[in-house]
Amino acid sequence: MKIRDFVLDPKSSATDFYLSKWCKPGARYLVYRSLVFCYWCVAFIVDLCNNLDGGWFFIYLSHWGESLVLLYFFTALCTSICGYLQTRREREKISSILKIALHSREEIKENETENVKNRSLKLKWFHYLTTILFIASFNVSITVTILYPILDDVTYHSASFLSINIHILNFILMLIDLCVNGINVKFQQFFISVITSAMYAATLVTLHLTGANSAVYPAIDYKQNPIRTSLVTVAMILIAPVLCHSVMYCIYRLKLCIGYRIRRRTRTSVPVMAGNK
Repeated sequence: MKIRDFVLDPKSSATDFYLSKWCKPGARYLVYRSLVFCYWCVAFIVDLCNNLDGGWFFIYLSHWGESLVLLYFFTALCTSICGYLQTRREREKISSILKIALHSREEIKENETENVKNRSLKLKWFHYLTTILFIASFNVSITVTILYPILDDVTYHSASFLSINIHILNFILMLIDLCVNGINVKFQQFFISVITSAMYAATLVTLHLTGANSAVYPAIDYKQNPIRTSLVTVAMILIAPVLCHSVMYCIYRLKLCIGYRIRRRTRTSVPVMAGNK
């Protein structure tokens, strides 16, 4: 098994990234992608302008999550645009092949149209990047939503819409996205979240060692309580990502189960309706 197979299921296809599980037309999915990205981009810019004066915007996990969600929505939008355009080109090529065969009255080669379709289904590097950002941003969103009361997050202000946006709405949007998109989720993808958490933990340790800030959060203070903070850091890297990804994987499996039941009921209802006529 190759390393890239741990990131994305080899059985996945490019269509998973620009077709929704519930809405087949690619144009509607593209509209959804555009609206979500535009909303989050505007909210991110406003939040950045309001909180950049202190110079410590990117040291908080909530802002890490906000940035990851923005990157994911951007790459997902670009990927869906590429997929939509590629689908149109594929249809044009197939239609041109059929027209040529019709006018020349020649038989179409069996593999000719299949080769056109197969080229559009191949996974490319940006599909893997989109998957990595999807897994990382979803799990960080869970962490931020659950842990900010425990960590006494200084970026949280109950009366601020921007605060609610990055601590609560971020997870709601990612949850909706998980239910809507067609990206495959595997349990072994938890290593992506582990790496993301390790990068943030390395940032906290670097801030402490350089003397810039030893207590980004009151609950994490490397100077006043190094033992407890070290244990929290280890749990942040090894335990929290696995738990968060387990939640994500369970939601994904639930989505597949619901989708399977809906398709099964739809298929079984067709003969009954035809019989009544």
